[in-house]
Amino acid sequence: MQVTELVLSEAERRLLVSLRGSEWVHLSGETLVQSEFAWESICVQTSDAAIEIALDREVVEIASDVDEYPALHVRAAGAAAKAAERSGRIYFQNRGERVLKIWVIRDTVVGIRTEYPEFTYVADVAVVFELDTHWVAIERDSYFSDALLVVRSDSQADLSLPDTEDEWESDLLDQYTVSRDWIPIA
Repeated sequence: MQVTELVLSEAERRLLVSLRGSEWVHLSGETLVQSEFAWESICVQTSDAAIEIALDREVVEIASDVDEYPALHVRAAGAAAKAAERSGRIYFQNRGERVLKIWVIRDTVVGIRTEYPEFTYVADVAVVFELDTHWVAIERDSYFSDALLVVRSDSQADLSLPDTEDEWESDLLDQYTVSRDWIPIA
């Protein structure tokens, strides 16, 4: 059985950990629209650091199909944050709230063809921040899109993350199971 993983590296997880306890300042992005949608990347500025959550295209094989798929990555924001600020697309919702906890949302898709496991695809699809009074998730819009969504909520239970299960449609030959895990990072 083929296994494909597009998950954050240890260094990327350490960058996220470095944000815990800092104050939320803003979200920004050159293509960030209405603080809810962006193509390819979004910058998170806190009192301690700025990171960029981005979708980079990677060539991988899933179900014997080699193609480019968007992979979630985290890196120091640097030039991306400056470019976003110059564009004026800065959103200050939740400014001053402390970053209490951080999770990564990991989806696992298992493909079964004629009753035999064919592949497993594991991908980190979102970063979720618990702030003093709100929750903010930055996630891939879909498995095959370069779009990122920003989802906000007053609680974890009310956080409405897009369901990606319908992107893997089963038929008579191919069956897919999709599971989602919340992985605590900090």
